[in-house]
Amino acid sequence: MHEALRALDADLAAQQAEIARRRDVIARLLDHGDDPTLSPDLAATVRDLDLPPQDVDALRAAESALPEVVESYRERMNRDPALRTLTALFAELADSDADDPRVEEVARRMHPILSGVAAANEPPDGPPSPGLARFGGMMIADLSPGQRRALDLVTEYEQADDRGRS
Repeated sequence: MHEALRALDADLAAQQAEIARRRDVIARLLDHGDDPTLSPDLAATVRDLDLPPQDVDALRAAESALPEVVESYRERMNRDPALRTLTALFAELADSDADDPRVEEVARRMHPILSGVAAANEPPDGPPSPGLARFGGMMIADLSPGQRRALDLVTEYEQADDRGRS
């Protein structure tokens, strides 16, 4: 009987240790707000940027399908404060309609930043990789109407700048 109780006690101790380990993982996730479906590096970037849920969902899907593209995005985010600012501004419009009064203000603030980011991150000569094109398409498909309108306005501002330089 003592041997059976010792075996039961050992089994319960092992279960207790496993439960404690799982609770520790959960506590860390709750403390840091990290999404366990993202890689630790991308989760940290998402946490720092405070991205809206739909952007996180798009990154989650892209990370599983196009890890090299998402890794490049994450690296650029971490080294380029302008890109981080641009992403935060764009995230402000995550729930907006095209006629939201914030759209024009955010587009005006985004324009000079986007121009600088684009110049600093120009891809090498040639077309973008198919993975990057798919990633861009996924991101655009998930934009709110306000975000799409902001991009349209930024494009208009850029075209006006180009005409002014000619």
